[in-house]
Amino acid sequence: MTTSIELVRSYLESLRGRREPGFEEALRRHLTEDAICVEAEMIPWGGVWRGIDGYLGVFDALQEAVEKAPGVDATRVGSEIGVLVGEGDTVFREFTLTLGGTDGTDHVMPGAETYTITDGRISAIRVYFQDTAYLNQILSADIRGRQNL
Repeated sequence: MTTSIELVRSYLESLRGRREPGFEEALRRHLTEDAICVEAEMIPWGGVWRGIDGYLGVFDALQEAVEKAPGVDATRVGSEIGVLVGEGDTVFREFTLTLGGTDGTDHVMPGAETYTITDGRISAIRVYFQDTAYLNQILSADIRGRQNL
């Protein structure tokens, strides 16, 4: 039997292959068909994303935002699995999103997620970033030479 934490860890590991064939099937193994992803409205990929197509859309929107960011090297963006804590059908994740600057610096954004598990699959993910204003600054401005706030 897979625990909720093991399910979330497996889901996060599958995200590393999001540009490879079979990614949609990996999502289907981990998510309910009507799963939601909730992101802060004020970030470029913010909003409520619904279903497998919604999850594919949020990853596309995130990638597009990173590729358009003038001071971000899109090949140097990522996050670690981080800390996972679970009880019953809820898992909490604490992680760091790292946006590599074109000047070689790393812009670090702490974040957290809550996962709701229904019938052995993820039915909801809610994403929280520590400082959405700073995240938007990184994404929308040429941040070369600036230090983390």
